[in-house]
Amino acid sequence: MKNIVRTVAATIIASSLLLPTTAVTASAQSSLSSGTFDLGMSHDSDPVAVQLEKAFEDYGLSRGHSLDLNAEMRAELLLRSVIKGHTITRNGRYLQLDPASNTLSSVSTVTPKEIQDFLEGINGGERLATSYFSGAPFRFGVAVGVKNGTYYLVTTQFTN
Repeated sequence: MKNIVRTVAATIIASSLLLPTTAVTASAQSSLSSGTFDLGMSHDSDPVAVQLEKAFEDYGLSRGHSLDLNAEMRAELLLRSVIKGHTITRNGRYLQLDPASNTLSSVSTVTPKEIQDFLEGINGGERLATSYFSGAPFRFGVAVGVKNGTYYLVTTQFTN
């Protein structure tokens, strides 16, 4: 178990070194005034992905949770890993617990119909977020991307 945690931690640290420092700095500076974080790497300008990410963040904020730049970066890194095929989902889901950093990340594949229902608030579309945003307030980050018509919703939260 320790080897797995060390490997995951090393991968996250190594990957984070590849992030452009200026993008992170610019995002952090702009986030102070806007209240949201977006490193601009997750959605490749796909309008549906952009809408879903923003709506998911807004939903979490409206439930008393708070956005966290570190959690956002971790979600972006995991999304890139999934998009590149380095992280494999089972039945459209993937969970990653990192006890060293007290983070829990999840990947879910989301259908265009589920996205539409969530954005329009119809057909119980809130189920997409209510299961994630239950319990006491926590810090979180979200990344959304699409590959070959499949949308990936990645969330990271601090468990402490």
